Amino acid sequence: MNVREHWGVVIRQHRQSWDLTQEDVARMLGVSQASVTAWERGTRSPDPETLAKLVKALDIDPRVLFTIDVEIRDVA
Repeated sequence: MNVREHWGVVIRQHRQSWDLTQEDVARMLGVSQASVTAWERGTRSPDPETLAKLVKALDIDPRVLFTIDVEIRDVA
């Protein structure tokens, strides 16, 4: 799982825990619903300013966004 995919899962889980639609979140942040969809799918990431607003709006612990289990493979 890459960073964008991880962020998408975190965003979707937090949005759903607040019983919000993607449209609700888009309205709260002043972005399009298509942007929220792209974030949740892991095809795009919010810009830093929007990410800060998103973290606050959905009460996301920022450490969760940057804690990803990474499998390290031996490339030799």
